[in-house]
Amino acid sequence: MFCLYALVVFYPTFSIADSFFEKWLAINYYQPGIIGGYTSEITNDDYFVSPQGRTNPQAELDTFKNLITAYLKDGSNKEALCQFPARLTLLKVQEPNRPICPEYMESNPPESIQSISLFFASGYFDNPSSYYGHMLLKFNYPDEINNQTSLDSSLNYGATATNNEGSVLYILKGLFGGYDATYQRNNHFIFSNNYTNRQIRDIWEYRLNLTPEEKWFIIEHSWELKRAKFTYYFFSNNCANRIAKIVELATGRDLSKSSGFWAMPMVIVRKAAKTPLVAEEVYNPSLKKIFSDKYSQLTAEEKKQFIAFFDATDTEKETLVTQLDANNLILALEYLDLLVAKKTIKSKDQAELKRQMEILEKQRGITLTQLMHLPPVPEKPEPPKDPNYTLLSSQPASALRIGYQKNSDGESIKIGFRAANNDLLNPRNPGQEVSKFTMGEIETEIKNDSIHLNKLVAVDILNLNTNPLPMRMTNEFSWGMKIDYAAPNNICSKCSNAGIEGKVGTATRLNKEIMFYGLAGGRLHTTANSKQDFITGVSELGSVINTSEKTILVLTANYNIDAISGHPEYLLKANFGINLSKDIDYRMSIETNAKGTTFLASFGYYFD
Repeated sequence: MFCLYALVVFYPTFSIADSFFEKWLAINYYQPGIIGGYTSEITNDDYFVSPQGRTNPQAELDTFKNLITAYLKDGSNKEALCQFPARLTLLKVQEPNRPICPEYMESNPPESIQSISLFFASGYFDNPSSYYGHMLLKFNYPDEINNQTSLDSSLNYGATATNNEGSVLYILKGLFGGYDATYQRNNHFIFSNNYTNRQIRDIWEYRLNLTPEEKWFIIEHSWELKRAKFTYYFFSNNCANRIAKIVELATGRDLSKSSGFWAMPMVIVRKAAKTPLVAEEVYNPSLKKIFSDKYSQLTAEEKKQFIAFFDATDTEKETLVTQLDANNLILALEYLDLLVAKKTIKSKDQAELKRQMEILEKQRGITLTQLMHLPPVPEKPEPPKDPNYTLLSSQPASALRIGYQKNSDGESIKIGFRAANNDLLNPRNPGQEVSKFTMGEIETEIKNDSIHLNKLVAVDILNLNTNPLPMRMTNEFSWGMKIDYAAPNNICSKCSNAGIEGKVGTATRLNKEIMFYGLAGGRLHTTANSKQDFITGVSELGSVINTSEKTILVLTANYNIDAISGHPEYLLKANFGINLSKDIDYRMSIETNAKGTTFLASFGYYFD
């Protein structure tokens, strides 16, 4: 994009008029058409002051200039001009010719906003559309102002979806532009509390090094955008892309472009951190992270007592609670807060939620009563901060793989690319849980001087809903969804078919390193030799084992049944991954079924 205050530096060959018009195109999000002309990415016609404004940037500019001229003559059009403070700055309309806009000034007093930060919330696993996290802008008030953090505000961008739409429908509509999207200005304290205490998400803040002109352009342009509507796409017009574009417009820094075709929040953060834009990273842990860190400091005996307390009946708790010291009682209260957060955000049955809350409140009462009878004890020191718990060292988003495969048909080379990469063999980024979410994958096989398209994936999700805590928080279901053209296994690489697959089940943890899951469902698909649709029943049992800090073993057993012929087919598979660095890994897999066995070894290179 363009720097609105120094574009001549970037385009020195432009005339003044050409340079200004490029800025005008950028600030109104005009894109060139395939056969000429322009169309703004802003979809609502009432955003523009000209009836032809969405498709005619020159008419929009002329009309806006006429509004300024009329205002300077007789004071008319003040309300319309107050909607566009950044446009007025672009046109160099300054005091006393600039209209006084009380509503804008009340929301943005000249000395109130001291700085601006990029704000990232980790993935929210109850909503797959937020699996890769969420990004917004945070407007920071001066530290010396009382209750400063409660005054800070945020600029959020998101799809205008209804609450009664399921996750699958949300993803499909998001993929194909089925939603409008808008910017909203929110109270940041409420927003942050919702992330960390209700949705149990870690958050990171990156304060930006901005000039006063850049800072105020972002503030002014954010005010303009509160009336704008866009079309939401997971791949491009998502929160990361739209927030980055505002910063790009102000600073001239390229943040939103990536090697893939989907701008993810973590990509934007890493790109910003490589520039002088980012001053510092501030981490704000979720309730889960706070609890997990404190729980890890307990002795083996204390952990045993803690788990026994929560596994006991209410009557037994009244006895077992006397065995907990003050620190463990406080930790028990924090765990109850976690349960309240999970049950509140997940429950749709208000009567059942009320019953669950009454149970948790009774447990809280037992814990508080015991705590009040104990003398205060020195609080345990905070766990040491993990220097690796930062987004800046997390694995890049896109992946290029090259591998060698051998089976009964001979040897071949496989080459694949994923635009948005995350699977069970990838190391967990900070705040992530064990799940799979990949979008935009293509894989080809080279064999005997021929190239075969083996896989083309739009989206592949495996949402396991587990948490690395001492016991399961809730009995939630796990699920998977896939839209692809792919072979069912590597043994028959030329058996690719196009289809939609869905399955549900459950997952549980044996401990922090080992988890198990089971899923069952169906796949609606075509065969390689026919355009007729078929249905296959699919099922999968699996385990994910973190054998070390950098190695992961995934074991799966699949059993599928053709719905028409009743023909069953099984597949056993072992995947082993070694993460050599955040940019490179090595993987081996063995697959076997009644038709044969395949060995595959590959290297992966990860990049933004």
